[in-house]
Amino acid sequence: PFFYVPDALLPLLKESVDNFNTHYMVEGEPDKEVQIEEAVIDMMEDWDHVEINFLSDIRHQMVKSMEQIKLPLYGLVVFIALFGILNLVNTLLTNVVTRRQEFGILQSVGMSGGQLSAMLKAECFFYVAGTILITLTLGTASGWTLCRIFDQLGTFGKLVFHFPFVPVFVFAALLLVIQMVFSVWAVRYCGKEPLIQRIKSE
Repeated sequence: PFFYVPDALLPLLKESVDNFNTHYMVEGEPDKEVQIEEAVIDMMEDWDHVEINFLSDIRHQMVKSMEQIKLPLYGLVVFIALFGILNLVNTLLTNVVTRRQEFGILQSVGMSGGQLSAMLKAECFFYVAGTILITLTLGTASGWTLCRIFDQLGTFGKLVFHFPFVPVFVFAALLLVIQMVFSVWAVRYCGKEPLIQRIKSE
């Protein structure tokens, strides 16, 4: 238990104690942090009953704590990204498979294979571009908002939002690779089945 009493009452309660300080804080220039730590250690070398906490130790502990928090968060982000990519691939596949008859009718009235290929590539590109646009706008706004909320709460200290250039670049590059691979697959898939059979399919 802790008891809070006025400073003037302490000498009356403990007449044999001359110094009631329990903590000393040493402040110095940030660029002289190492020299100050070494000087304090040398000064307190023979004081076994004194506990010393340096700012660098606290900083190191906070970094380790943040690393432990970041790992599951990054795992959640990767899971959401993979789920989004699989959902996009599923949408593209379903779009092509269910529109075989439509493509067959278009080709029967004069659409060439090159035009069909260009149309499929354009549609796929619009899906991917829309996904990237939503990620850059809503995703960035959500990240900035969460950063501001946690900064006001003070849970993790002072937080500064940094745009995640590398993850966004990797995500966009992966989507573009999917777009190219899918475009090639879609053209081959549509050309594999005879035109008459595609028109008759339901």
